[in-house]
Amino acid sequence: MCTIVNREFDHTLNDYKINLKLGSDNLLSIDVEDSHRKTQYHNLYLNSNCSLVTDTLCQTNDALYELIKDLLLTKDNHGYIAIKDNGKSVQIQIQTQLKMLDVNDSKQLRTIKLDLKQIAQVDQLKQTITKLQQRLEHLEH
Repeated sequence: MCTIVNREFDHTLNDYKINLKLGSDNLLSIDVEDSHRKTQYHNLYLNSNCSLVTDTLCQTNDALYELIKDLLLTKDNHGYIAIKDNGKSVQIQIQTQLKMLDVNDSKQLRTIKLDLKQIAQVDQLKQTITKLQQRLEHLEH
């Protein structure tokens, strides 16, 4: 979990409330809530995995935070964000055009997908981890 929240951003996109938190430890927390069903989704992203998760589109969570925020706030032709909800998980799809550094000044269309788990599933995983830690501590004594 983020130790100290350096930056926080809230936005509504269609029927979804989106909350971004970037911690002092560069941990990015993304929460999405479906306003109609009151279903909540969540995921944490480590700064060290950002390049892998975004297929090198963003090198740091700071850059990913700013990209998501920028695309949510602006409505121009350089990109968009969509939310795909299958009832069990949510996927944030980010599509943006990158200007390529070549002679033709071409643009490359890039799409990344961030998967978020339903809060109930996250809570179940936390409970399972806690139980396993308790068992391990018991075995050590």
